[in-house]
Amino acid sequence: GSIYLSAAVSRDARAPSDFERWAPFDTLIPYFGIAGYSNLHSEYCWTKEIGLRGEGLLLNYYQLDFTDYISAVHLLTWPNWQYANVGSRQMSGVEGFMRYPLRLYNSDSSAMTEFMLSGSFNSLVRGEPRPDLPDYFIDAAISIKRETQRFSFGFAFRNEISGLRRDMDDEEHAGFSVCSLAALLKFMSLSCVVRLNNLFDEIYDYVPYYPMPGRNYDVSVKWEFWD
Repeated sequence: GSIYLSAAVSRDARAPSDFERWAPFDTLIPYFGIAGYSNLHSEYCWTKEIGLRGEGLLLNYYQLDFTDYISAVHLLTWPNWQYANVGSRQMSGVEGFMRYPLRLYNSDSSAMTEFMLSGSFNSLVRGEPRPDLPDYFIDAAISIKRETQRFSFGFAFRNEISGLRRDMDDEEHAGFSVCSLAALLKFMSLSCVVRLNNLFDEIYDYVPYYPMPGRNYDVSVKWEFWD
């Protein structure tokens, strides 16, 4: 398919959430409290972006210019943090998405083999992300599937990579790389999927202090009996 250049400028606004305004405290982070603030103003942002787009493809450079940016500020007494409008904040980065299928058919079209490469990423090049968010994130997958009129099977491998994060206390949290495998087996209207998650038993978390499960698996069976 064709690839074309795109650009956009937008002005966005975000009203404070009820939680940011009225929460007496938040205990998501152990031993720290975060209070709401009823006089918060709306947060505004100019978004500018330019990039390349196509079928199954996106490569974009973006710039975010915030005013009345809503963030938590440190207090000397309990609760340790309170939401406030902290003025202006600038961020810029690069984001992308790719999905590329390759399908091979038998000469009589009785069977099809599909290879799929897909992935997405987002990386800041200037500024700091919101607390607890990584400075970059990559999600990539590769799969192969064989289909006939009555039978199909396939395998998929996925890898998530997260960069360094900082919490509200400016404490660093290391990045991580988590892999998973999945297998599909289908006969007629009956299918089974087996997933092996966190293949290498990585110690990681998306929210600091709340670790994700170690190596684990799940099995699902589906029967489609209504056409």
